[in-house]
Formats: sequence, structure tokens, C-alpha cells
Amino acid sequence: MPGSVRERWEERAGVVAAALIVTVLVAVGTLIAGRGGSAPPAPTTTPSPVADLPWVSPLAPHQLLTGDDSTFDRTVGGWSSDVGTIAVTKKAYQGRGALSATAPAAAGGPMTLWSPTQRVTTGDRYVGTTYVRGASSAGSVQLELRFLDSVGGVTDTEGSEATSDSGSSWGEAELVAAIAPKRAQRVQLGVSFPTPAASQVQIVDDASLAQTPGGHARVVGPLTT
Repeated sequence: MPGSVRERWEERAGVVAAALIVTVLVAVGTLIAGRGGSAPPAPTTTPSPVADLPWVSPLAPHQLLTGDDSTFDRTVGGWSSDVGTIAVTKKAYQGRGALSATAPAAAGGPMTLWSPTQRVTTGDRYVGTTYVRGASSAGSVQLELRFLDSVGGVTDTEGSEATSDSGSSWGEAELVAAIAPKRAQRVQLGVSFPTPAASQVQIVDDASLAQTPGGHARVVGPLTT
């Protein structure tokens, strides 16, 4: 019967298709088994290392005090004293001259010598140093950094530890260091003698006020999180 023949052909076609599917599956299984029994691993990517970030190379400090403002070979430069008197003396640490400061005849209160003001950059580091000695007797000495705003008002003052100088030889005072604060426009180096005797003479030479620009340390890759 025609209907029965058609049904038998459809049944045979289904059997053949099923057989083909089984054959393909067996072939795939054999192929995988021949490669080690497991599917190939998924591809992976290796992260590239982070390149070195830009950095500020170390810079030598910039000396702000130059000429007689530092060496006092010929003049007192732009230095001043809040009390007493200052002058050039031949008793130098090196070179031809030094800055001599004489305390008032009536003892009392500190005597501070101030450098000429220098422009500052907020965030930069400033370091002050100098050599000192007593002309005939020792005394206490302390360095200061005084920051000023645009109209000359004091915004901040930083001081070093007080030390004693010698009446017979030169020595370097304890350095003072500070970061220029916000609103600061200028800075001065101060050499302070907290308790000078009446008419006591102190000598200063090779004064230095150095500026180091601000920056950040080098960051080196690769970086991970």
C-alpha cells in the first residue's frame, strides 16, 4: 500500500540519520581522546606591564643667596639685624670677609640677623645653613626660616635646634628646613642668638638658603591590583 511504503521509507530515513549522528559523536570523542582526553584550554591573555610613569628627576638644590649675601667678602649684602649692629670683619671662615654682629650694650632679649628676602614656590623645600663662631666667647645660636605673604606679613616661622658655638673656632650651625606653606611669597634666613651678653660679638659666614623643587618619587611597573 502506498501509505505503508511511505511510512517505511520515513522510518528508514530516521534510522539512517540517527546512525550518522552516533558516528559523528564517536569520531569527535575519539579525536578528543587522542589529544589527551580533555577539551583544549580556553585561550588566555597576559596583561601587559604598566609602563614607567613620568617622574621628576632629582635636581640639585638651587642656591638663593649669592655674592655678598652669602660670603660677606666686601659688604653685608642685604642682611639686617633687629637689634645691635652689623659690619664686615676680616675674621672669615673662608674668603676675605664675614658678617660680624654686636649685641646692644644693655643685655636682654635675642639678636637675630635676617637675610634679604627671596621668592618662594609653595610646596618647595627650603634649607638654611651657615657657619658661626663667637669673636671672643661662645654663645647660643639658632637658625630660622621666616615665610612672608604678598604684603610682608609673616605666615610661618620654622626654627632649628639651638646649639652653642665656639669662641675659638668655626662650626656649622644646626640646619633649618621647611616646606613653603600656602600664601607664602617670600622667605628669609635668620641667624638668631637667643641670649647674647652685653656687647657680645658673633660672626657669621658662608650663609646658604637652598631651594629644592617639589616632585614625586618614581613609580615603576608592572603594577598589580
